Amino acid sequence: MFYVVAVINEETGREEPVGFFSKEKAESNLLACIMVLPNHQRCGYGHTLLDVAYHLAHKEGRVGSPEQPLSDLGKALFLSYWKRRVVQFLSTWERPDITIEDIVRGTNITPDDVTEVLVELNLMTSKNNRDVTLQFKRSVIQNLDDALDERYRGRITTIQPSKLEYVPYPQQQRRVQL
Repeated sequence: MFYVVAVINEETGREEPVGFFSKEKAESNLLACIMVLPNHQRCGYGHTLLDVAYHLAHKEGRVGSPEQPLSDLGKALFLSYWKRRVVQFLSTWERPDITIEDIVRGTNITPDDVTEVLVELNLMTSKNNRDVTLQFKRSVIQNLDDALDERYRGRITTIQPSKLEYVPYPQQQRRVQL
């Protein structure tokens, strides 16, 4: 199954594909392949494609991770996306403590990938124990959120999940509309 993201060319008024991702119907991976066309790279479309993939996983009621192994660019894209999603989620969290499972439920990112992000962001020191309860200073999360907002400002197209129409496999109709 292929999912294509297109934009309207302002000069011609026609749709122009910017990238796609593919996914095996019965596969447990979030996606098998992701590609942004060269003339649209470094514009945030990789994050947009991943956003669609994770919102579809949410509608399917599952968490997801990419098919392995990842290329260097693929790893950089996923890690960047996961950081942004996890920090956004943490910035809206109201309670003083949180578990890895809370973050997984809120982001649809696998526990291993959430743990990797928390270690990468220096919010957790060990990858060994997923049953840990974490406590963060609100100011630390806010600083991370501000830094990521600054980095991606104007480059990321945000998906509105309420506008995503999707009928999960194995049902007959498979149409996604943004």
